[in-house]
Amino acid sequence: MRVCIKVEVTSIKGAEQGVPVLLKLFEQHGVKASFQLSLGPDYSSHPLKILPWYLLSCVPAAKIGEQAKEQLKSILQESHEIGIGPFLPASWRRNAAYADEVFTRNDLMQSLEAFQHLFDSPPSFFGAVDWQVNPHLLKLEEELGFNHACDVRGKMAFLPSLQDVSSGCIQIPTTLPTINELLANPSVNEHNVHEFLFAVSQRVLPNGEVFCVNAEQEGIERLVIMERIIVMWKGSQWEFKTLGELVQSIGNDKPPWHQVGWAEVAGHAGHVAMQSLKVV
Repeated sequence: MRVCIKVEVTSIKGAEQGVPVLLKLFEQHGVKASFQLSLGPDYSSHPLKILPWYLLSCVPAAKIGEQAKEQLKSILQESHEIGIGPFLPASWRRNAAYADEVFTRNDLMQSLEAFQHLFDSPPSFFGAVDWQVNPHLLKLEEELGFNHACDVRGKMAFLPSLQDVSSGCIQIPTTLPTINELLANPSVNEHNVHEFLFAVSQRVLPNGEVFCVNAEQEGIERLVIMERIIVMWKGSQWEFKTLGELVQSIGNDKPPWHQVGWAEVAGHAGHVAMQSLKVV
């Protein structure tokens, strides 16, 4: 049984405080993970964050990639996989599903430029915050040469098709519910949420499970839960893999084509992009 832990870094607090703690935890337990970095301005703790987004986005804010560069560089030093998320995660969450090509390309190019400046190498993958996608994103991921992407929810690796746009960039979807989603169930609390997650993961998927966490939440506020989850999987002899390693496990077999649709997920507000019908 294989599982990939994908860590989203979307704030300075998550980068400065959550990342070092998670790196230490992963080292203690022999875990290799995939880190998805948003490197643009962080408005999550901005003193003016109560402003409407169209005004807030015009206000200067410290950039995650510049403010926490040493902590982020340590991810590479520990040999974890590193990819990028949206440059402006809050804007992406609000607008990406309906965004045009200009918006999408501008965000990706800013992310790539910031990543190249920080690491002097290209990222392995792109991951869409909150599983919000559009056809332009799928096209750009192939055009810009990403090895793989983790933009949607689903069950297995596939090549995506959305609104008559198909992409040769392999999608490795998030397969497991997040801790936030599980805690929305009245029967689940912070003391037993790891048991519910373990129960959900007791199945055999073609490429393994992908579990998405946030550096600020699971790296700080829910670190105890995070360690329980890792210990639980280790005790059952699970293998911890990166997204890239899950892609490598496919071998020379070409993944099937699937449509990308929209669906509701229990415990999650709004719709998310979801692996849908197989394209014949």
